[in-house]
Amino acid sequence: MDYEFTGSGIVKAYGCPEIIVDKHYKYKYAIGSTVFDLISARKGRLEAIVIEKVMFIPVGGTYGVMYRDTLNARYNEADLVTHDEAIQIATTYLNRKLASVQAAIDALNC
Repeated sequence: MDYEFTGSGIVKAYGCPEIIVDKHYKYKYAIGSTVFDLISARKGRLEAIVIEKVMFIPVGGTYGVMYRDTLNARYNEADLVTHDEAIQIATTYLNRKLASVQAAIDALNC
């Protein structure tokens, strides 16, 4: 799911024609999308986030994408995952925890 944002503007220079500048930014999630927090998913929890605004932050010579949710929290694009990815990550974490608990029970039953 790639979305595209086009910014435009006009630069007026004396003695020159108007120069139109278009910048294209690609980002992963659209405004209004429901995504999930990666850090919470790694701990076995699913925390839903609804994107309210997409912001472009200057980083070096390029721009990074930041998302703001309805509670005004800000997230990097790398901190968000889709519903299917969040379920897979949380399930993996819970299966590892279950295996460690089972190993502890087996150690006590010897």
